[in-house]
Order: sequence, then C-alpha cells, then structure tokens
Amino acid sequence: MKKIVLEIPIPEYKWVEMGAEYWTPLGTVYDIDHVGQIQDAIEYLQRLGSDAEWLINANHQHIREPFCREIVRSRLRFVDACLVGYYAEKLSHFLHGFRKMSGLKFADYKFEYQVEKFGKHIQFNTFTITFPTEVLAAQHIAKLYVSGKDFGYEVVE
Repeated sequence: MKKIVLEIPIPEYKWVEMGAEYWTPLGTVYDIDHVGQIQDAIEYLQRLGSDAEWLINANHQHIREPFCREIVRSRLRFVDACLVGYYAEKLSHFLHGFRKMSGLKFADYKFEYQVEKFGKHIQFNTFTITFPTEVLAAQHIAKLYVSGKDFGYEVVE
C-alpha cells in the first residue's frame, strides 16, 4: 500500500488560561465568538427602534417567537438547525423582559456576559486563534500547511 507521509513543523505555542464557558442573556455558550454573535443579534434588534418596542410587546407565540427564529437563523451562525427553536425561545423571553410594564428600556440595555469557567487553551505565537486541545491545534496547522501553494509531499511504499 502507498502512503503520503507529511512532516509538518508546529510553531511554538504556550498554554494560556482563558474563558471556556460564558453566560449570556441567551444562556451558556462555550466560545467567545458565539458571545459576539449574540451581542450582534441583540444590538441589531436595538437598532430597530420603535419596531423593537412593538415586537417586545407583541404576542409571543404568533409574532415574537417566529421573528426570533429568523433572527437566530440569520445572526447566530453557531446554532445548529435542531436548536433554532431553543435559542428563539430564549431570545423571545429575553425581549419579553423589556415590555412596557417592566419599566426597562430595551434601547438603554447594554450587553453583558460573564465568564463562568476558565480553562487552558493553546495560544500560538504566530496567530490569535486558540485551541482547547493539542489535537485540534495540530489539525488546524495541518490544514493551513496543506492548503499553501508551496505544499510538497513524498509518496513512499
């Protein structure tokens, strides 16, 4: 059987302590990029102005929750299709907290998240992506290496 043998140099890296679990208004997520997507979705809704206020006070089942499904589908790219309903429900209930009777103004809301758990991640000196395991880091390096224009390999038996 023939094989392709690759020898890929792995850049210097160090283990760093960083957030591994984050609480957001839509629940716990495990990636800081997901926190950013949730923040973007909420800020998008805030930019709707008076339409956002109408949505907040609208019927949950017939208006607010279906609208939230579309927001989740279009803005939260990390959400699998089977979890769209779950996150839409969370978003709808979050918005419901700003209804007229609560006295809270959605336009004044400032997005906040909290780090619930820390963990060790690999940080390379050459780029900013971090990885929770050495295997994931090695896979990423291998993908970068073989996609380069100078990629060379040797066929051995």
